[in-house]
Amino acid sequence: MTLKFSTDYVEDWKVNYLDFEFGKLVLKKVIRGKIINSITQHKIELLNWKQKIAENISKAKIIAEPKAYSIYAVSLSFRFHQKHHSSNKLDVENYIKPVIDGIAAGLFSKNPKSITKFNFDDSNFKHLLIEKLDSPLNPSDEGIAIVVTMAN
Repeated sequence: MTLKFSTDYVEDWKVNYLDFEFGKLVLKKVIRGKIINSITQHKIELLNWKQKIAENISKAKIIAEPKAYSIYAVSLSFRFHQKHHSSNKLDVENYIKPVIDGIAAGLFSKNPKSITKFNFDDSNFKHLLIEKLDSPLNPSDEGIAIVVTMAN
């Protein structure tokens, strides 16, 4: 299973992503909104962010029933607007876990709107690409572009 590095548009964002040579595209989606840090004191805000990701992923997936046992490449392109994060350092690793939790829930849950515990197995997310895109001028353009591909 050979991976390739690709560049394409997800909505109006130009992003890089990982793709399997003979794989399948599972989803390409931009989710706009304030990106929430995993170490936040605001647990309700964190839960809402994960649910928003899960619901968007569930609606956007191209493959109706992705298999938990398949091998996946997950590519994340973050666009942070500094106004939303003035008191926080933009340590991208602190923003990854909630997104991965939301992606796994959106791919493998039957009803992402009802999730309160984000404990879906993401152990088959074997390849991960992370990039920080340039900051948007408009705070409403903050968000994350997510591309998921699956090996055959």
